Amino acid sequence: MLSQSNSTHPFGWLAASLLCLTTLCASSLVCSRTLGQEPQSVEWALDDQTMAVGWINPSTADFDSLRQLANDLGVPWEVNGLGEAKTLMDSLRTASATRIYVVVDFSAIMGQMPLVLISAKDPSAIMKLIPGMVPPQSGLEVGAQGSMVMIGPKPRIERLKGSKPSLPSAKLSETLAGASGDHGLVVAIPSVPREMLSNMLQSQTKEPTANQMASRFISGMEYGQFTISEKEKRFELKVGFSDPETAVFFGKLAADSIAPESNVPDKSRPTVADNTATWTIVGIDAMSQLLTAMPLIRQARENAQAMQGMNNLKQIALALLNFESAYQTFVPQALTSKDGKKLLSWRVMILPFLEQNELYQQFHFDEPWDSEHNIQLVEKMPKIYETAGGIQGKTAILTPLTPSSVFGRQGKPIQFRDITDGSSNTVWLLEVEPTDAVIWTKPDDYSMADEQSYKKLFLHRENVPVGLVDGSIRMFPKSFPYAEFQKLLSINGGEVVQIP
Repeated sequence: MLSQSNSTHPFGWLAASLLCLTTLCASSLVCSRTLGQEPQSVEWALDDQTMAVGWINPSTADFDSLRQLANDLGVPWEVNGLGEAKTLMDSLRTASATRIYVVVDFSAIMGQMPLVLISAKDPSAIMKLIPGMVPPQSGLEVGAQGSMVMIGPKPRIERLKGSKPSLPSAKLSETLAGASGDHGLVVAIPSVPREMLSNMLQSQTKEPTANQMASRFISGMEYGQFTISEKEKRFELKVGFSDPETAVFFGKLAADSIAPESNVPDKSRPTVADNTATWTIVGIDAMSQLLTAMPLIRQARENAQAMQGMNNLKQIALALLNFESAYQTFVPQALTSKDGKKLLSWRVMILPFLEQNELYQQFHFDEPWDSEHNIQLVEKMPKIYETAGGIQGKTAILTPLTPSSVFGRQGKPIQFRDITDGSSNTVWLLEVEPTDAVIWTKPDDYSMADEQSYKKLFLHRENVPVGLVDGSIRMFPKSFPYAEFQKLLSINGGEVVQIP
């Protein structure tokens, strides 16, 4: 929540938190029915180091709407583990969990795990799930307090089992007692941690302007409250400041974070009254419209897509390595007929190593990719071959073809002993521009014939994900020289290259 953004907009890092907060219900941080009805429900677990309390109601958590929001933003569902979180939430609901809380102390900012509390009608059912939720090597302690199961660092659990800890800040208790909603987060940083965070931000020099702005926000914020009401899909963010001037300042920055050319209505923009800045959004579509109008969110979306792309490349690289391990030779660029005609792509041949054996068995391997039978399988392209901005049935994950590359060489498929330049110095996978995507079953790849074909990789981006033969994935910047990249395409050129 308090991490820095790469955005240069002084309010960008705060705007990014909106996207993070909307995914609260998927990260199983915290929950309750309506905290306003039970303000003391977690009071016993708070102390003077507590900075935040969040909650989620597993019985009302709407993952379908969350998936829609993720799709609208172009953020792959898998990147943030939302799919896995839904499975976990379903398990907790089945095990009679009624609410889940997270209690964040200052120690969590320094890397320690927060305290998680799971309230349930049958705590023993929750305890049965613990081995799958909390690996033994995690170092976390598990305990019970009445109807609640506690999971957290051992010292934290021991304190809860002992005497009553010191009281939380009055502002945190007050804000928590007045909050309502199916899911949400309340933040009120105690004075000592607040001063430490402010000083910590000021001491950083990478983005001094952003650091100063973040420091001013931390020192001037009295509380923050984010809630989600599922019935009407109402998202509300309130931030209380120490004085009206600071509230107006940050309220304006929030408004300025929306792209001027967007059509976001006034009712979806922040309002300021007295010391409080409020942002109220009703409806998933309205939230999607707002978030996509923020440059920082667009950057976060691109980062998420890049992360997903790199993960896909990694899994494909591992499949290629597993193919080599099974057959003691690299997969050929194309399956060919007896007369040398190319039939199917290498992407088809590694399907069994991508847990796609059922699809693999459906192909006729003595027929070309566009035969009457095989052409019907194009629409069944595995998700792992999908790329952002792509067309159904086409993939931008290709191999570079040159006379001396792994897949471009003529003759029999190569073996590891043929790669004398070393597997960590040889390229074999690329994610090309969507316009150069090919039908995934077709034995087509990317011809790296000249410098122009190299520059084309960077037509709409500053970095390109590249897979090396050792299975590693690297981001190559636009500034990396073509002459150096060309050396990495050869399996036995004998050149020494400094890889970024």
